[in-house]
Amino acid sequence: MKSLGEYLKKERELRGVTIEGIASITRISSRFIHALENDDFKNLPSEVFVKGFLRAYTKCVGIDPNEVISIYENIRKVNEKPEIKKDINPPLKLNNTSIIALASIIALILITLGGSIFYYKNGSKNIAKTTTSELPELKADIEEQPKENSEPKEELPLVQTEQTIDEIKQKPFTEQPEENNVKTAPVTVTENIAKAEEPSEKKQEPLRLVITAIDTIWVSIIIDDSETKEALLQPNEKIILKAKEKFSLTTGNITGTDVMLEGVKISLPKTRSNVLKNYTLTRGQ
Repeated sequence: MKSLGEYLKKERELRGVTIEGIASITRISSRFIHALENDDFKNLPSEVFVKGFLRAYTKCVGIDPNEVISIYENIRKVNEKPEIKKDINPPLKLNNTSIIALASIIALILITLGGSIFYYKNGSKNIAKTTTSELPELKADIEEQPKENSEPKEELPLVQTEQTIDEIKQKPFTEQPEENNVKTAPVTVTENIAKAEEPSEKKQEPLRLVITAIDTIWVSIIIDDSETKEALLQPNEKIILKAKEKFSLTTGNITGTDVMLEGVKISLPKTRSNVLKNYTLTRGQ
């Protein structure tokens, strides 16, 4: 076998199956069938579609689909191997001149750093000495300054006349109201402090999807972006799937696919090729 396309074509011709017959049964465009037999994968849709086409093709012809899918995956792995680029640039080598220059620069930096540290230490000591020598002179200047307002002030005698004393004695003593006699407004306290717990939210039921084949269809469904289901359905066959959040539907035959989400019929958008890719189905749609 020279290629996958030649193998498919040879098996189809041996069994007397025509491209038009496969196209009418699988609803796959004859253009895509020719591309499969010519190994023209660039003009085919994404890998998900190619696998679906190969399964439908092999079932019509009577070939083992798993074997064909395995051959196709090996071809994809070979074609997608990245090229290993060799490092052309040689490693950097230092000659004697470079080593001497680098050593000179390091020595110059160390000398400069040592001089700065020495200057900083000696300079701080000189500043301290100068400051302490000037302290006695400043103290003497402060002591020589005359003190202002140093004379003691005469205190005025406290004179209290007999009349003032008599007035104080004659004033009746009035009792101040006791603080305990002050009436305060009663504080209202809410009797029922603990509120009744609100009913907990009902657990969200899983999203239910029912796909029924009106005609022969191939579908691929991605469930919650984590699990993929593929199926080739004959008329009146159906599949039932469940998800937490959403589905992503891909079908090779829009008009032959009937979709019910949560018991509600979903109208799929129309396309020229009658192929729908990655159509999102979510709750409340």
